[in-house]
Amino acid sequence: MSGDDLDVRWGLAKRFEFIEWRAYWTGRVNRKDLEDQFHISTPQASQDFQNYLKVAPDNIVYDGTLKTYVTTATFRPKFFSLQSAERYLRQLQALKINAIELADTWFGDVPPADVIPPIARAPQPYALQPILQAIQERKSIAIDYISLDRQGIRNICPHALAHDGYRWHVRGLSIER
Repeated sequence: MSGDDLDVRWGLAKRFEFIEWRAYWTGRVNRKDLEDQFHISTPQASQDFQNYLKVAPDNIVYDGTLKTYVTTATFRPKFFSLQSAERYLRQLQALKINAIELADTWFGDVPPADVIPPIARAPQPYALQPILQAIQERKSIAIDYISLDRQGIRNICPHALAHDGYRWHVRGLSIER
């Protein structure tokens, strides 16, 4: 069962997804986590946990000693997809290379990790903007083209961007032969 199968409004479903995300990856989640992430009041956070326990009663339990909810051995997410750890690791990578801020993630504490910084090969905004506009408007654009045996101005009809893991490329049809 997924969150889509339950009759829960979008905002509450997002908070339920956060509860599951934080509980799954850290083993615990509490009201303050919800309050800080979603800028809601303590009574609202308490209500969210009560409502979550109604739809997923076997996922978390309150630990009075730790004063937090902890995952159970039978934890099975209903609002958070466990298809891959890639989302978690990509966000961790983005945090470590300062591509995103901690506030833009659902991490509480960032686990220790090292990331080799990527080679700086990002296109300049002034070069990317006209390409994106040409893709959106389905128009041609003149570009500086360099290959091993030719160089010069070339007209292309760009239709997509591609990333090979190291740098960005434009996919498009060359108008010239």
